[in-house]
Amino acid sequence: RVVGLFAPWVMDELRLFRLQATVVDFNLGSARVLEKNGFQEEGVERCAVYKRGVLHDLRRFARVRTQLP
Repeated sequence: RVVGLFAPWVMDELRLFRLQATVVDFNLGSARVLEKNGFQEEGVERCAVYKRGVLHDLRRFARVRTQLP
């Protein structure tokens, strides 16, 4: 619910055309939350994070608009 309320508010308040987020490859829940709130997956940053002794990819998501309200 927080992402659903925060994303549109911050985009309007700061007059943003783009809001982006990255998610570690194994965090499927966070990726799903972003998708449910209008973010689209744009690509993968391979071997971007070293966590728990393993290299992981970062999935990049963005929510965009072409006009300001």
